[in-house]
Amino acid sequence: MIEKPVKDRELFQLFSRVVEDGIVKVSEVLTKKYYPLRYSNWPEISSVKMANGLKSISLTSYGENRPIVYSVLFSKFGKEEADVDINSINGYKELEVYMYEQKRITEYLTPEQVDDWDPIPYKCKEITISLIERYLTLHEKEAFSLEKFEEIYKRIEILLYDKELFLDICIPILFTTFENDEYFLGDNAAIVKIGDLLNKSRMYSTNSYHTPIPSGILETTTHALILSGYSISNESYWRMKGTFGNSKSYPLEKINNFFNCLRIGSGFISGYAQLLACPVDWTTTYNADLMPIFGTTIRSYPPSVNPTLKYSNLPVVSEENLKKIGNMFNKLQQQESNKILLANKRMHQCYLREDEEDSILDATIAMEALFSDGEKGDITYKLALRMSALLKLNNNLDMSPSEVFKSVKYIYGFRSSVVHGSSKSSKKRVVELSEGKAIPTTELAIKFLELAIEVFLEKPEYLITGRIEEELILKEGLQ
Repeated sequence: MIEKPVKDRELFQLFSRVVEDGIVKVSEVLTKKYYPLRYSNWPEISSVKMANGLKSISLTSYGENRPIVYSVLFSKFGKEEADVDINSINGYKELEVYMYEQKRITEYLTPEQVDDWDPIPYKCKEITISLIERYLTLHEKEAFSLEKFEEIYKRIEILLYDKELFLDICIPILFTTFENDEYFLGDNAAIVKIGDLLNKSRMYSTNSYHTPIPSGILETTTHALILSGYSISNESYWRMKGTFGNSKSYPLEKINNFFNCLRIGSGFISGYAQLLACPVDWTTTYNADLMPIFGTTIRSYPPSVNPTLKYSNLPVVSEENLKKIGNMFNKLQQQESNKILLANKRMHQCYLREDEEDSILDATIAMEALFSDGEKGDITYKLALRMSALLKLNNNLDMSPSEVFKSVKYIYGFRSSVVHGSSKSSKKRVVELSEGKAIPTTELAIKFLELAIEVFLEKPEYLITGRIEEELILKEGLQ
């Protein structure tokens, strides 16, 4: 329910009159059509859950469960004349004239640097048809109700008149599920279980995105990260609408911070493939009964993930781990240290690289951001010494400081061979640990980074140059 009252009563009355008569004319045409056109590639959610608890989502172009495309009745495409002439609808011409008379509407809808195109007839028709289709989809067999129409109409009116539009950012979380249906992280952020309507809406919207993502990847999600409290300037319709297809319009740093915390706090592989903007009480148009959603796709998940993962049991993040994740996320959001921010950015890139040689470069840059002091000397030795001392403070590491020291030097040996194009780099891809254990060098470097960032978030005083030496090395020594 939209709490805002109708702002322009005359516009509302005109639209309600036009939509009510338009519904009558559409209904008369449909009584003569046995097979009305229906949406293609329509999302259909299986009523039966798979063995892992996920619901399969398919896009279908068959069956009568798909909504009718009412807009096609107003088009002449492939026909001598439209089934419904929009100009014949009672009140439509008055509606178009009224929209011309409203300075805010004409200025808002007129594109910049376009002198030979009149947007009012186009947008008036588009909005009218969208309102008719939305009403018929939701209330097809009911008598026209002003109260029900008002709820549909107000989203369009807010778009036309409000100079600031509010929205929530929604990021479906891949490859991981959660013990809680809803968990508030703080800072206007929450993890929320995705309902069927949002699932269908995001899958349908994805069809128009430029970066193709395998459906098997998109389906491996049960929850989403919701970031609320965002808004966008609404001075120009065309400028506003073009914003949501650009990934740079989204708070990527905050989103990536969360996914880093999720990986550190749970130990699970995760990522995201969609950036979605969910309008709060407004829309530019409607798609049948779906939620108004805008967005784009992005490949922000490990490239090695197999799309058939949707058939596997997803790891479950416990409430205890969520508390840890939320704590790290909030501290990271409040973080002012460029060292932490740069290291966190590079660590996120490590997860996404297809080539481990690129990952090791990102990892070592992150290490240097955290541990170097800008002074001359043996950087490898100092980093290894400081890392081994700091990680004594993390109880999640089962390696001795001397093992960490040797491993960091080995990591830098791999980095050096990559940078200089050495043929011996392949021999350094795996670190041999004690008791015959072995781990890929890049994987260990990322693990050290995760543990170090975790410590620095809890004890930021060790970011101060010289503090690690003074308190963790000189006083305690390396055991």
